Amino acid sequence: MKPEHVAIGVGLVAVAAVAFVVGRSFPRQFRPPSPLTGGRPGAKAPGKTTTAPETPQAPKQVGSQVATAPSLGAKLPKPSTAPAASLIRGDTYQNPTLGIVIKKPQGDDWEMTDNRLNFRDPVRHPAKVLEIRRNPKDPTDKRFAIIELYVLDDVSENRARRQVEKFERLGQRAQVGKFTLVKEDTTTLGGKEFGRRVVRWESKKASAQFLTLWRFADGRLFVLMAMTDSKWFDDLLPEFNQTINALRVP
Repeated sequence: MKPEHVAIGVGLVAVAAVAFVVGRSFPRQFRPPSPLTGGRPGAKAPGKTTTAPETPQAPKQVGSQVATAPSLGAKLPKPSTAPAASLIRGDTYQNPTLGIVIKKPQGDDWEMTDNRLNFRDPVRHPAKVLEIRRNPKDPTDKRFAIIELYVLDDVSENRARRQVEKFERLGQRAQVGKFTLVKEDTTTLGGKEFGRRVVRWESKKASAQFLTLWRFADGRLFVLMAMTDSKWFDDLLPEFNQTINALRVP
């Protein structure tokens, strides 16, 4: 891998300036506003009093589940084909079709799913194949953290870094903040070279830190992104590294 192709950040792994809010409000900040209503629930498009019924469209098959079609105007990467059945066995996810093996951090604090219906935002990130969340069902735990694995088939090697940077800027339209590249280098996992980036995002009300690893191989871009609030990043880094060190891709 050439140095100019290296790019990483954390933090999903999909797609452009994060609105990170500590606790369970954090995931809601990543949802982009509708291009017609500005994101206000129940709002009508300006200048329209009636709406003709839309022609029903068949849902798209993505990963192991059927996903609803994305919002008007959304530009999303083409998802990779994956088997329909869950590929999680205990603490390990193994996908022979994509050549992926990964483990969640140790302990009951972490929950892993490859069921798209359980993803934080299944429509916005069709390239996501796996999500690992910390205490997703415990509202008293404010140390929100998430690890996401993405696989893209339609990205060329010379555009891989640009795509990684898009993943680091999820929810750009939800809330504007400042991004700072903390560190960028390469690392070796299972004898394979990965790009590695650490990026910090800050706004007036919140902050987040991302750790991203990525590799382009066999015509695919593999992106692993872990993210949490900046003040918890150092505490959770050893747990992030458990998953990172267990990652194997082609």
